[in-house]
Amino acid sequence: LLTAALCLVPLANLFRLSYGQISPDLFTQAVGRSTLNTIAISLLVTFFSLVIGTFCAYFIMRTNLAFKYPLKSFLLYPYIIPSYLLAIGWIILANPSVGILNRVYPFFNIYSLGGIVFVESMFMYTFVFLNVCNVLDSMDGSLEESARMCGAKPRQIFFDVTLPLLKHTLAGSALIVFLATVSSFGVPAMIGGPG
Repeated sequence: LLTAALCLVPLANLFRLSYGQISPDLFTQAVGRSTLNTIAISLLVTFFSLVIGTFCAYFIMRTNLAFKYPLKSFLLYPYIIPSYLLAIGWIILANPSVGILNRVYPFFNIYSLGGIVFVESMFMYTFVFLNVCNVLDSMDGSLEESARMCGAKPRQIFFDVTLPLLKHTLAGSALIVFLATVSSFGVPAMIGGPG
């Protein structure tokens, strides 16, 4: 009751006061298209970030790879660099008219929905990577070893043992990536504007 009195009542009052101030321009076709594009981009970035981040974290934490800790630091560089700088770098590399990559791959157009998803995913996967690395580091490896001793193949171990243990981490990471992508403005403005 105390929470309802302190939070819900002022929030309901805010909605009541603002409902009369809503402009009909908010419900135009362009706003609806922008909203659908935002949701589509956010869902795609969330999917690719989950795949890339989980794969990289599993590869770093569950293999006896040489130089795994420098590689882990290298994979976290996009987390340090602002996303709009990454977008500028990819615009220079993959610009349809003067980009260096378009000499090799002329079909790649950075000024597209795919370009936005690509650049956002190259930044957002770090949230998933950090979360999954922390969980895999603290998770007991004997479960996976037991499955291996029982004859399970590495693919079975990943899908039947490791992935179910990561489901809460992946759900939380997906929510973080989705919300961060929805609130991202710089990358879609720079890449989507010319397209």
